[in-house]
Amino acid sequence: LLDHFVCRRSHDLCYTDVNESYSRGEFDEEVDEVKRILEMRFYTYYTDPQLLKFIIKPLVNDVINKPVGLHVYSCHDVTVLSILYLFEKKVWEWPDYAAYVVVEIEEEEVEVFYKGDRIWKGKVKEVEGML
Repeated sequence: LLDHFVCRRSHDLCYTDVNESYSRGEFDEEVDEVKRILEMRFYTYYTDPQLLKFIIKPLVNDVINKPVGLHVYSCHDVTVLSILYLFEKKVWEWPDYAAYVVVEIEEEEVEVFYKGDRIWKGKVKEVEGML
């Protein structure tokens, strides 16, 4: 449900096409409250090291074990959020609509970027150790 509202808000659309009287601003407070509740829930999930590893390990293993080349993945905000928790550790807000993560691997060096800003730099072995 939140995805629907965030997407429509990002494109400056009404929250529903069914009834135009439900203008975009009419439910902003409720949408923000749902977002806060989800932020707290996923904060609880992703600050538990064992649960975070269980959630993110398959994706991260796939990324760091790919052969050289460009590999593109598409995912939802909760996956972006889990990656941020793995590498950044301090996440206090939901990823923006169309947020992205770039992982660059060269030899044994890994750099992780979120929306263009480097959030982590280290070795492949360090990433494996996080899992």
